[in-house]
Amino acid sequence: MEEVLSQALALRVHSLPKEVQRTLQDLGIRSDCRSLLKKWAEDGRILLGNEVELASRHDLHQATLQLTREHPELVRKHVHFASWGALRLDNRVRLQVYLDDPIQQIYGLGEFWASSFWVPPWDADFFFSRRLENQALMLPALRPALWSQGVWEERFDLVFDALEPEVRDEIVLEQALARGRLEVAEAFLNAGLKRKGYDLPLLFSRGKAAKAYERALKLISRRKEGQPAVPPLYGRAHRQGDEG
Repeated sequence: MEEVLSQALALRVHSLPKEVQRTLQDLGIRSDCRSLLKKWAEDGRILLGNEVELASRHDLHQATLQLTREHPELVRKHVHFASWGALRLDNRVRLQVYLDDPIQQIYGLGEFWASSFWVPPWDADFFFSRRLENQALMLPALRPALWSQGVWEERFDLVFDALEPEVRDEIVLEQALARGRLEVAEAFLNAGLKRKGYDLPLLFSRGKAAKAYERALKLISRRKEGQPAVPPLYGRAHRQGDEG
């Protein structure tokens, strides 16, 4: 029952309790799950309010791997036929990544949608086993979480050719800044990247605090609603470039 309940919670990231019960039935379990959900909430395994979700990304990842391995057709049924309100776009895309199916729709995805599902933990074997176009969709959306964990894989270079050129430029510059390669970052900073605020961390790294402060105020004043004022540079700003 516990293993199947984890799989039911993995199908929908945010589920109503009644939806969990219906999914359990789809998985062949008729027992009422309310008492087990209450126990898991007390143990900290799930977050239980109006909606239910697994508290651990590791548990979510493992449960989704098992679910898509054992019940791929059930997952595809939900991906293709569940109402948009019942299965959020980011969760639809997440499930298609696990199935390693082509992603059908990405319009409306948040820029860093994947960071709420993966990292930590970083499962490199899973990532690099996905089809190349899915890796190229995930990598830009994962990068704030990856850089904050100090994760860089040489194999990411194999994904670069599948990225949009502007995204590729951003990642190259982010890595130069994160590794403390300021000359490389400065030479690579073009007008488009400057407009996005990539000059701000460079000013800070150069010790130009007053100019950085003025620049930050300007970026904040013109940011669009719901968008960050500066790029999500969570890399280790003073890490030197002797790795990879």
